[in-house]
Amino acid sequence: MSKVRLSGAALAALLLAGGVWTAPTVIAQGTGTIAGTVYAADGAPMEGVIASVRASHETWTTSVFTDRQGNYSFPSLSAGQYSMWAQAKGYDIAKVEFTLAGGGRVSRRLTLAPLTDPMVIARQLDGPEWFAALPETTTQDRRMKHLLRNNCTACHGPAYTLAPRFDERGWRNIIDLMARGVPPTRGPGQGNPTWQAYKDELAEYLGRVSKDLQPRPGPRPTGAATQLVVTEYDIPRQGRPISAHTGTFWTEGQSTRYESKGARDIWVDSKGNLWVSDDRSIGRTTGKLDPRTGRWTDYALPNARGVASSSHGIWGDRRTDHIFQGGQPDGAILMFDTNREEFVHFARPDTLPRAGGHIDVDSQGNAWAPGDGGALRLNPKTGEYTFYPVPYLEGTRPSEQNQYGIAVDAQDNVWLARAGTESVAWLEPKTGKTGHVKFEPMVFPGLTEKDRTVAVGMNNGPPNGKGPRRLGSGGRNGGSYVWVALNKSDAVAKIDIRSRRVVKEYPLPEGSAPYFATVDRNGMVWVPAQNADRIFKLNPATEQMTEYQLPTRGTDLRHLTVDDSTNPPTVWITYNRSNKIARLQERSAGTQSTASR
Repeated sequence: MSKVRLSGAALAALLLAGGVWTAPTVIAQGTGTIAGTVYAADGAPMEGVIASVRASHETWTTSVFTDRQGNYSFPSLSAGQYSMWAQAKGYDIAKVEFTLAGGGRVSRRLTLAPLTDPMVIARQLDGPEWFAALPETTTQDRRMKHLLRNNCTACHGPAYTLAPRFDERGWRNIIDLMARGVPPTRGPGQGNPTWQAYKDELAEYLGRVSKDLQPRPGPRPTGAATQLVVTEYDIPRQGRPISAHTGTFWTEGQSTRYESKGARDIWVDSKGNLWVSDDRSIGRTTGKLDPRTGRWTDYALPNARGVASSSHGIWGDRRTDHIFQGGQPDGAILMFDTNREEFVHFARPDTLPRAGGHIDVDSQGNAWAPGDGGALRLNPKTGEYTFYPVPYLEGTRPSEQNQYGIAVDAQDNVWLARAGTESVAWLEPKTGKTGHVKFEPMVFPGLTEKDRTVAVGMNNGPPNGKGPRRLGSGGRNGGSYVWVALNKSDAVAKIDIRSRRVVKEYPLPEGSAPYFATVDRNGMVWVPAQNADRIFKLNPATEQMTEYQLPTRGTDLRHLTVDDSTNPPTVWITYNRSNKIARLQERSAGTQSTASR
C-alpha cells in the first residue's frame, strides 16, 4: 500500500495543463427570474420544448421544459448577461440575449419555425428515432436491424453510425476493418469472429437501406416528463479545446467521440461534490466538481512513466468519503481520500486476477471489482485483497468468458454481469456459494444456424441477444432486488435476490441501449440510456416509467449517481461523449420554480 498526498507544490506539479478551472471571481450580485412562452409558427403553444439559458460569467447551462400552455420558468438565477435558446425536434432553434438584473424579471416569447430539410432534422434525433427508421418488413431485414444494434452501437449510437449513409461498398470497407479488429490484426484466428460471420449480410442490408433513411422526430415530453430542471456543467480537457460540436445546438449534429470524450463514471460525496473517473484524458485520474461555484479540480496519479494513470469505474463510501477506482493499468484498486486529497494505491498480489473496471462498496466499506472468473474484494483498512472464484456456466466457450458490471445488494451479496453467457452470476461471500441467473433469449422468428452458434460478447453477438451490461441495487435502497440493464434488448430486468429469479423485464424504447441501473431512497429505479439522450425512472410499485429527455445530443450515458440527501433525490450523470456533468432535479407536479442552485 502506497500513498501519494496531493497538496501544495506536489499537487501543482501533478495537475497537468488545465488542472483547475473555475468561473471568474467577479460575479454579478443578486438573483432574478426568467420566464416566458414558446409558440409554433401558427401561434399554437408548444409543450415539451427545452428552453436553456447560460450566463456569460458561468460555466454551466440551465434548462427547463415548457408545460401544456407553452409556459416555461427557470429557478432563481444570478444577475448577469444571458444567452437563451429553445429547441424542439423538427424545428429550428430560437435564440435571444438579454441582461438579468438583481431582483429583476425577464419575460421572453419565443417562436419556433419548422424545419424542411430532412437531413437537418435527422441531426437533431437520437438513437431510438434512427433505429425506428430502419426497415424490418422481412425476417432477413429484422435480423440485420437487430444485428446492427447488437454489434454497431456499443461505441457509437445509431444516430452517429447511420448518419453518413454509405453505399454497400463503403459499408463493406468499414465492416471489413471491424472484422479484422481495431486496430487491425492479422493471422489465422485473429480479428472479430462475429463481424467476420456477418459482414456480407450486414453490408448488403445497410447499403440498401441507409441511403434513403429518413428518421422522424418522436413525441415531445408531456406531463410529468416536463417537470424537470437540468443543469449541465462543462468539464475542461487539460488545456485542449472542446469539440466544435458539443451537442448543445441540435442542428449541428453530435460531437466526435475522441474529441470530446472524457468523464465516464460519477459519484457524489457527503458534501455534495461530484467525482468522476476518466479513461480518455491525458492528465486526469479523477476530477472534482463543486456545483455551487462551478470550480473544477483535476487530480493526477502518475504512473511509472510519469503520465497520469487513467481510471474507468468509480464509487465511494459516504461514511468516510473514500473513493475507489477500477480500471487501473496494473490491475489494482485505487482509493482516493477526499478529505486529505490523497491517493492510496493498494498493490495487488501477482497471484490474484486483475481488478476490472467497475466498482461497488459493501456495507462494511470493502470495495469490490470484477476479477477474471470471479470477484475481487479489497479491505481498505488492511490493504488485503481476497479473490472469490465464480465458475462460468458449464460449456461456456473461452471467447464467451467475460465480465463487466458488478453490484453489491442489500445483503452484501455480489452480482456480476456476464454478457457472453447472457446471465448474471451471484456470490455469497460469507458462504462461498455461487450461481447464475440466466436470461432467456429474445423471441426471434427466422434465426439461422449462424445466429445460434456465433460467439457472444459484450459488444457483439446474434440478433436475439439481451446483453446484461451493468447492474445495481443502490445498496439498502434496493431492498429485495437487483436491477440489470439489458443493453442489447432494450430493457431493465428485476431480479429477486432471495429466490435468484428474474421477476420481470421492463421494456424501453428500441435502440436506446440501457447501460446501468440504481435505486434512490424512495425506491425509484434510474436507468441511463447509452444511445437515447434520455434518462428513465421506473416506479416499481406502480410500474410507471417516466422518460426524461436531455438538452444535449450525443450524450452517450454510461453511469449515474443519486444524492439522497435532497427531497426529492437529485440525480447526477456524466455525458461520456460530450464531456459534461448534468444535474437532474424533479419539480413537484404543477410547479415551475421549486428547484434552485
